[in-house]
Amino acid sequence: MRTITNILFSFAVGVAFAASEAPRNVPPVSPDATGASLPPPFALPSGAKVLFKDDSGKTWRQNGVATGTVQTVQAAFSNQLVKAKFKCKHVIPLEEKTGRVLEEWRKGDQSLLLMLWPSEKGMTMFSWGISNE
Repeated sequence: MRTITNILFSFAVGVAFAASEAPRNVPPVSPDATGASLPPPFALPSGAKVLFKDDSGKTWRQNGVATGTVQTVQAAFSNQLVKAKFKCKHVIPLEEKTGRVLEEWRKGDQSLLLMLWPSEKGMTMFSWGISNE
C-alpha cells in the first residue's frame, strides 16, 4: 500500500526528471504485467500528450505536455478530474514565479497527485500519479 509520503518521495524524483524538460528520446509506453497498459482513472484534457508512462506504481504514472498556460491546463485537468468524481483536497504552489503547482485529488480510497509547470511558450508539462490508501 502506497502512502502520501512515498508519493511525495516519488515527486522529488519526478522533479528531477521534470527539470530537464521533455526527454529527447522517449522510451516506449510501459505495459502492465499482462502486456496491456493500465487505463487511466480520468480522461486527459484535449491537447495533452503523454511522453512517458509507467504503470509500476513506483513513480509518476504519466508525464507529458499540454497546450496552454499552466492556468488553462490546470483548469482543463480540474474539469476532467471532477468529471471522474475526484475532489480537490490541496493545491500547493511550488514556485510562484513560474506557476509550478502540485495538487492532491481524492476519490474514495484513491489519492492522485498532479504536478503542472510551464515549459516552452504556450506549453505546460504535467506529471500525475495515483495510490490506494
